[in-house]
This record gives sequence, structure tokens and C-alpha cells, in this order.
Amino acid sequence: MKNSRFAHVTITPRSEIAEHSNNTQAHIIVHPSVIEKHSNLPEILFSKTSLLSSNHQKHIISEPISSVISKDTELSPQSNHHYLRIAATTMTTTTTTTTTSSTTTTTTCQSLLDFDTIGTSYTSVPNGYGCFQWSGGTVLQYLAFGTMSGYNTAVSSVPYVIYTSTTLTMSTVNATFTMNSFMAASAWNDNLNVSISGLLHGVTMQATSLLLQVFTKTNITLNWPGIDTMTLTTGGGTHNTNVSGTGEFVAIDNMLVAH
Repeated sequence: MKNSRFAHVTITPRSEIAEHSNNTQAHIIVHPSVIEKHSNLPEILFSKTSLLSSNHQKHIISEPISSVISKDTELSPQSNHHYLRIAATTMTTTTTTTTTSSTTTTTTCQSLLDFDTIGTSYTSVPNGYGCFQWSGGTVLQYLAFGTMSGYNTAVSSVPYVIYTSTTLTMSTVNATFTMNSFMAASAWNDNLNVSISGLLHGVTMQATSLLLQVFTKTNITLNWPGIDTMTLTTGGGTHNTNVSGTGEFVAIDNMLVAH
């Protein structure tokens, strides 16, 4: 974009004028110009009738000098007026505006982990899901073993739950989180013992244990803030004779967390 501009110039009176005047500076507007030949323009003094000097009128021009100097015009001597001859040169500035486009990728960490968008049955919970690192957790369609299992009991949002029969670990990197709650049931054994720990930098900050049943959905409420790792381990229990499967498996759904 091309444009002309006015420049504000400070005019400093000669020393002899400053001695007899309270006006030590005057501000005028000069038409777009850069007068290379007269680089000392800020030191030049004007009056409406003559150059200022100790024996001339001390009136400093206060109106825009553009009324005297116009673009591409030279000042010529006028009768009884001793104007300084100045060649005004027009300066055109070119302004280039560059717009930089950037894309910011923001990772949204869910507060509800329902495990329904991971994949098909027997898919391991991947690192990054819910902004966590995972191990020991596997996705399962809740009716994979029909209605007579703890997977059907635990489901809170269809069609998937996760399970573990060893140790489920979920952790964050360089951050903490709050483990609020999750739904759970034992897959095959009544009185399945579940031990849960919340750790920070490898130190156990919270711990609890409870017994789960096959046909009872349990809302495990923890409300553990300021941890970076949660572990869940299963063991024991007695096989429920109404189900076909065996093993120390726990079914989990709808974890509520806060980052």
C-alpha cells in the first residue's frame, strides 16, 4: 500500500531568540518530504514576514507549513519577504503488510472416559487416550459373553467396557490429575478383591481396597486429587455358578477424571 505522510518537526529558535522569548520550541507540520539537501531543516526558523533574527519580528509560524510549502514546490523570494529558498522533495513510503497464518493444535482431555471410541473387542487401551499412558487395560464389547457376566453389569455407556485380570495402570506425564470415580463389577467371581492406589512421583498418596460382585454394579468414588498414576489390581474371590467364564477379571466403565 502506497501513501504519503505528514511529518511533525520540532523547530528550535536560534539562541538569540531563545534569550528573549519563552518560546523555545514550535511544532509545525511539513508536507511529506525528506529534504536531503537541507538535512538541518529542524534548525531553520520561519516567520510570516521574514527570517527570524535578533532585529526582526519574533513571531514563529504556528500554522501548518504546508500552507507555505507545497509538494514539489520551491519557495521563491517575495516582495519585502525574505523566505528561505527550500526545495521540497516528495517522499513516498511503501508499507508491506504480511499476514502470518499459524495453526495451533490443542489436545482436549476428556473428563469422561467411556472407552467407546477406541476400537473393537480385545483392543488394548492406547497411550494417549484421555491424555493418559495406559497398561494392562483391554476393550471388550459388553455383550461378548451374553448377559450373564459382570461385563453386562458394569456397562454404563454402550457398547464397550475395559477389563483387566492383573494390574491396570493409568498415568500422566509431567502433570497431575484427579481420579473422581468409575463404575465396576467383577466379571466372574463374587467377592473379587480390588486394590487401588494413587501415586505421585512413585510415592503412594492414596490407597483403598474393596470387594466386587458379578451382578452388582459399584460406583467406586475416590476423589483423589494431585496424583500422576493410578493402579488397580485384582485377586481372589469365589466363582459365581451362574456365569460361564472364570478368572479374576474386573469390568470398568465411565471413569470420571479431572486434569
